[in-house]
Amino acid sequence: MDIAIYGAGPFGRNLLTACQADPEVEDILFIVDEAPIGVVMVRGCPVVASAALMAGEHGVRRIVLALEDGVARRRAAARFAAAGYRFHTVAAQTKVVRGFSETGDGTIFQDHTLVGPNVRIGAHFLCERFSSIAPASYLGDFVTFASNVRCGPGVTIGDDVYVGSSAVLRAGVTIGEGAYICAGADVTGDVAPGALVIGDPTRVKAA
Repeated sequence: MDIAIYGAGPFGRNLLTACQADPEVEDILFIVDEAPIGVVMVRGCPVVASAALMAGEHGVRRIVLALEDGVARRRAAARFAAAGYRFHTVAAQTKVVRGFSETGDGTIFQDHTLVGPNVRIGAHFLCERFSSIAPASYLGDFVTFASNVRCGPGVTIGDDVYVGSSAVLRAGVTIGEGAYICAGADVTGDVAPGALVIGDPTRVKAA
């Protein structure tokens, strides 16, 4: 199976290692929106324009979205899905899954991430290093966990939620769609859709 990583910046290059370790992956290329001048290689992989890919010049049908911003991921996913592309899930070799869990298409798990049993995760979830999800939690589509996030058991998270580095989501809380949890926040109660959560103890600003 050949895959294309959309985004040749630092995040895309970081995902390359996990993609190369996937036994199902054979060849990898990077795609960017602006056509490169001449022959460009990144860590031994060619960089090509997305327009050339969509014109069928490279024969790749599976995409990895190397985009840390959830809004940008949603926009890119819609674009590639409309053109008939599918999305590849990336999981670092140090990811740990305890028991059965469900994950949607295009999810990305960085190094030293942990998923407990009976967890359901929507499409295009991004889980950065050292973050964890406790049992019986539900995460919607295009959710982003920065590094060192701790998600307690029985947590429900709506679509398009961002959770900043070292934030803690306590057991049983519900985070509404589009909420933004700032770095270091300790969330002990439900969060309304679109709300901004700051600090420890937390302060909530309505959308």
